[in-house]
Amino acid sequence: MKLQQIEILVQKYYEGESSIEEEKQLKEFFSENEVPEHLQAIQDQLAFFTNAVDEVPEITGLEERIKASLEQQQKAERNLPRMIGRILTAIAATVLLIFAIQSVQESFNNIESDSMGTAVPLETCTDEVKCQEETEMVLKDVSKALNEIDESAKKEID
Repeated sequence: MKLQQIEILVQKYYEGESSIEEEKQLKEFFSENEVPEHLQAIQDQLAFFTNAVDEVPEITGLEERIKASLEQQQKAERNLPRMIGRILTAIAATVLLIFAIQSVQESFNNIESDSMGTAVPLETCTDEVKCQEETEMVLKDVSKALNEIDESAKKEID
């Protein structure tokens, strides 16, 4: 290889514009040929850098590990809305359970014992139709509250 071509390749190398093939040509030239005096400093530098590059260990499996990590992160992000929905459902169930316990407790508070020790409700429903209407009204209110909770949970998930 001509000395002028080598000097052009060295210039490209220092400017960061050399290709891998051109760098191989430089490495061959400086390792096989007798180098002119004005290029000997460059020979030492190139030898240092090429040896340093050769010594860099190759990281195996890095791409697969990165892909696996990204897939795991995406899976966790997809499960987040489900988890929020489950939490909201658990909260709604807890609230309903508290209301049910409170309702039962109030019922027991409204019961009085007669002289024989038999439990007698303080408030009794005498009109069957009225009792049924009140029960339906309470159940509709509970249903409405559950539907509202369900809708808000769906909005959170979306």
